Amino acid sequence: MEANDIDVRPTSNISDTVTVRFGIALISIDSVELISFSDYKLTVSCWFRQANSLFQTWNDPRLSWNPEDYGGLANIRIPNSYIWKPDIVLYNNFEMQNEMNEETLAMVYSDGTVLWIPNGKMTVKMSKEESTWTKPASYYASFKFGSWTYDGFMLDIDLYEALEDVDLTDYIPHNTFELAEHSAVKNVKYYPCCAEPYPDLTFSLKLTGGH
Repeated sequence: MEANDIDVRPTSNISDTVTVRFGIALISIDSVELISFSDYKLTVSCWFRQANSLFQTWNDPRLSWNPEDYGGLANIRIPNSYIWKPDIVLYNNFEMQNEMNEETLAMVYSDGTVLWIPNGKMTVKMSKEESTWTKPASYYASFKFGSWTYDGFMLDIDLYEALEDVDLTDYIPHNTFELAEHSAVKNVKYYPCCAEPYPDLTFSLKLTGGH
């Protein structure tokens, strides 16, 4: 693969759509800070699970190979700087200095499928619903992800393993806040000016407790 190929969408035809499957595995709630009367900023640590596929297999000739030609080698791990990566960003990012470890290796399978799981921190605005006699205070936050430059015809984003939720397999419970609800949904938006769809994935959390 030529160096400049990593900036080109992995399709054999310019009209093909690249599908990116994306998910969040929450690791911890790092901090909750008051920024106004009822608004807070929430910082979390998580894994970002991404699996890219073209027509559900992504047979990119730049990355695929015949395992029989390489002693049965079915997959390899390579620096992600050598491959094309989707420009998925957190739209409602509260702090530009959010940390993302992009040095993690990517796993590439012989059919061209790529699996990349970086880890990092995210900060978003969180709103508070005051407590009553019958229920504790509740806090609501969402994380909205989508492509920064591509429309849905060029890059479609979908939920990793069709999981309409936040993965809590590695979650470490917080000592003050309880994670009461969590979900994920795919949205598709159209603008009056254009025929192209603009998809996003929104992951939502509801916390209870606090002070």
